Amino acid sequence: MSFPKGFFFRQGFRPSLGISHFAGGFHLSSSTNFRFRLLPKMVSHNNYTTGFFKITLRRSPIGLPRKHRAVVKALGLSKLSQTVYHSHTPIIVGMILKVKELLEVKNVKRVPTPEERKHHTEPGYVVTKRFNKPVQDINI
Repeated sequence: MSFPKGFFFRQGFRPSLGISHFAGGFHLSSSTNFRFRLLPKMVSHNNYTTGFFKITLRRSPIGLPRKHRAVVKALGLSKLSQTVYHSHTPIIVGMILKVKELLEVKNVKRVPTPEERKHHTEPGYVVTKRFNKPVQDINI
């Protein structure tokens, strides 16, 4: 993974503390110990068979302390109603508990495929006739 120019010298970061790896991502240590947590965007798992958390952002972190906003971002959530999947690990559980008021969390056995994630709704209307062309098999 490549880092943008100046990434390691942002305010409050001490390069001497280094990088520590953890399940599903890594944590760049900093003086405030919360700023540079990075996890994969949609799914984090390391062949865990215990299941996954389906995490949906239901309330905005605007107005909350910077630590809480950083946790929401580290979970991979940036928009309301956005859903991500993370495996059952102590790190993810701690992050969820930190901002539990903002999230909707469900346990699922497996992560759905991208085709299964697509949300298809019926339009709410039925086409009975097109301009100069009749519609076949009309079911009203």
